[in-house]
Amino acid sequence: MSKTEISSAFDRKEMEASWLVHACALANGSVAFGLANSLAGDTVLITGVSLYMIYRLGKLYGVADVNGKQIVTQIVTHYAAPLIGAKLLFWVPGIGNWANALSMSLLTEIIGWTCILLFKKGENPDDLSAADWESLIRSARRQAKQHQVANKALLKAMTVSERTRFTKLNKQLADDTLSREAHERIFQQLIDLYIRVSSRVELDGLE
Repeated sequence: MSKTEISSAFDRKEMEASWLVHACALANGSVAFGLANSLAGDTVLITGVSLYMIYRLGKLYGVADVNGKQIVTQIVTHYAAPLIGAKLLFWVPGIGNWANALSMSLLTEIIGWTCILLFKKGENPDDLSAADWESLIRSARRQAKQHQVANKALLKAMTVSERTRFTKLNKQLADDTLSREAHERIFQQLIDLYIRVSSRVELDGLE
């Protein structure tokens, strides 16, 4: 394989990884938007879709037997205070839903970029010290915040029917009783919906 072909394959992998993370961030944001007045009502759904995102990223980077729960636990523990702080904004009129949606969108991005950085380095989560996790998550958070403006624009551009569709797909991905093939089909629908919304936002921005 030539250098050009290797570079092209690398770029495709990076693009697909970004799509995976952004689609899940949008799905979790849409669920959190609708459940903002419940202190923990969205937690199970968000954990479910995030775990599937981790599995898909691991598959993309050739990492087998990924301990998704370990990764989510490390990140949520690290950002427990900010997450709870964002949930307290539910009771502020006019900003509760959006504060929750953006908080969960950012958290999903952090989970996704933590995995990307981890898998690209080929590191074993079990071998990481507390300081290693802190450094890794800090880097992932910087990466995630760069995408937060775009996520906010996409969330606001979604129609009611699209938000409903994102939420439905999110719930389906959290269903552990479905087969892996069924999860794959649902996840592809999630990616297609993300691409549809993002394409429209790009077109609107050019008008």
